[in-house]
Amino acid sequence: MQNSIKYRSFWWLLAAVALVLAAGACVYDPPSEPYAPPPDPHLLLNDSAEALRDVQSLKFRLTHHRGSIYTRDDTGAHIKATEINGAWDNAAGLALVIDAYMVRGRDVEATSGSYFPLSMILVPDGLYITDPLSGQWVLQSPELAIVPVEALNEVMADLVSQIDSPSLEGVEDVGGRSAYRVSGSVPTSAVDWLPLDIAEDVQVDIALWIDRENRLPHMAHLIGAIGQYDDPATMRELRLVDFNEDVGIILPETFVDLR
Repeated sequence: MQNSIKYRSFWWLLAAVALVLAAGACVYDPPSEPYAPPPDPHLLLNDSAEALRDVQSLKFRLTHHRGSIYTRDDTGAHIKATEINGAWDNAAGLALVIDAYMVRGRDVEATSGSYFPLSMILVPDGLYITDPLSGQWVLQSPELAIVPVEALNEVMADLVSQIDSPSLEGVEDVGGRSAYRVSGSVPTSAVDWLPLDIAEDVQVDIALWIDRENRLPHMAHLIGAIGQYDDPATMRELRLVDFNEDVGIILPETFVDLR
């Protein structure tokens, strides 16, 4: 009888301990991380523009999820470009490789035409460009360039600073970096340096991914018709990488000087 009482007391003791532990678990509130309010998107854009102005070199890639870049050369030929890869160094210059197509007119798909890669290198004293037919390098006056070679970062910073009605959409991963996504709109005049017949007095949607640590922009989406001949659903993606690193701009050894 006594053993039975002892066993019952033992089990009651275990039950009591279990109840105490359970109650403790229910009321225990682990220390939380200090709450950080979301940053003001206007301040984020200001910080990003200033960070860009301090950049001395970078690489970039402009692609099209929809649409293309349409232009006409001096001979009247119709040209569409789908991708531009570039490297810029404040001292060395700007190098571009363009995926271009010779097409029958502005209303046809780019890939329906004849593909030709076009390479350009802009330095303070000249513009090197490959001939579309022969691939030979030709040196022309730097005045033919549409972007000042020493100021590409300033041009990009001006674009960021002109974003209207920004809103913070959240945090996303871009190329392994944690970035704030800010959306808004921007006037087409902010990108009048692109080789397009710019549509005047038009706002296009933009989304910008800004690094949470260094505030540099890693990616942008431009949605809408920037050029007069753009499809209204055109979507361009710009990615920026390798900030302040050696981007490897090398001038051609042989070329035809047409300056």
